[in-house]
Amino acid sequence: MFKQIVSTIGVKAFSAIANFSIVIITAQFFGAEGRGYISLIIAAITLILMFSNFIGGSTLTYLVSRENVSNLILTSYVWIISVSSVAFIAVNYFQLLEHDENTHIFFLSLLFALTSINQNILLGYQKIKRYNIITVLQSFVQILSLIVFLYIFKEKNISVFLTSLYISYGLAFLISCFFIRKYLLISLRTDMLEVAITAFKYGAVAQLANLFQFISYRYAYVALNNPNNQTDVGIYSTAVSISEAVWLISGAISLVQYSKISNTSDPKIAQELTLKLSKFSLLLTVLAMASLLLLPDTFYVFLFGKDFTGVKSIMFTVTLGIISLGYSIVFSHYFSGLGKYYVNTIVSFIGMIVTIFLSKLLIPKYGIPAAGWISSITYFLGTISLVVYFLYQSKINVKRLLVSGSDIVDFKSTLNNVWNSGIS
Repeated sequence: MFKQIVSTIGVKAFSAIANFSIVIITAQFFGAEGRGYISLIIAAITLILMFSNFIGGSTLTYLVSRENVSNLILTSYVWIISVSSVAFIAVNYFQLLEHDENTHIFFLSLLFALTSINQNILLGYQKIKRYNIITVLQSFVQILSLIVFLYIFKEKNISVFLTSLYISYGLAFLISCFFIRKYLLISLRTDMLEVAITAFKYGAVAQLANLFQFISYRYAYVALNNPNNQTDVGIYSTAVSISEAVWLISGAISLVQYSKISNTSDPKIAQELTLKLSKFSLLLTVLAMASLLLLPDTFYVFLFGKDFTGVKSIMFTVTLGIISLGYSIVFSHYFSGLGKYYVNTIVSFIGMIVTIFLSKLLIPKYGIPAAGWISSITYFLGTISLVVYFLYQSKINVKRLLVSGSDIVDFKSTLNNVWNSGIS
């Protein structure tokens, strides 16, 4: 298992470096305003994905061992196409975006969601290596496309960023279809409606949690956004993107953890695994965030340009939140792996309410720094809530949450064993 975690961390590190490079490239070519535009487009796509994943999201990983896979895939595909179509019609009708932007958001959200379905099916079968191949491929192709368009063909239009998404996710979708082809050979049964209801029951609760969490994560973009000046959004989103890169560690750990817990029926194994991995995640997240904060502000200005002066000071405001979530994500995936998605939904809903209230109260007056501190407060409160419920539900002593000397020795030994035996 730890080999899978370390290899997945490596994959996510590659993706983070690729995404970081994309942020640098787009910041240098398009400035803070361009970064603001890109952030808003990605936020719109992500919002559609929140609803698309009511059927077809991460709950597929949990359901793969419990339902007919072909039915799950077909139901998910139909749902996602329907949701994206409704969103396209609604946004056009109310003229919320320019038509070209709406069209791009429609097709890109489809590609993102369909690829995600296939990857979640692979996770359900614990095919983590194949999942990782798709992730690496998408990141590599996107940055390669950007380099070709911007540096070789000298295309300076911001639309090249969208084109790079089409190319990378289109290829990732095709490869993912190839990887799951044998799971499609299972004949369709007549219980399609029953499978759809089950998938929606779990998926709706899980995606409500993701939707509430997404609003908490990105509400600051709305509060900071000014149609005549998207610079604040560009600067803040860049600082957040840099800081959130450390979540690749907890993301890799929780991805493997979720796959394992979804395929076990022993709660004690799930609890012990969660305790061990939460400490592992906390230590590595702290080290990673500290490394970013040790870099001088001039380094970030050199990377992104003079428009981004002060990015490091914003990173300090979100540090508590970044570390808190890096720790708590393991607990949230524990509840997800047991099918108790409602726990994460309740915690995320409370966090969203706190975020919106504090944002309306403080951001108009204090601006970007307030946005950062609000994120930290929200993430920290969410972490406390999840941990307290975990202790209550598992009856585990609170002292076991603390990182001990033996834990550190164990972590070192585990990493040495993985390194010495090679990563497969």
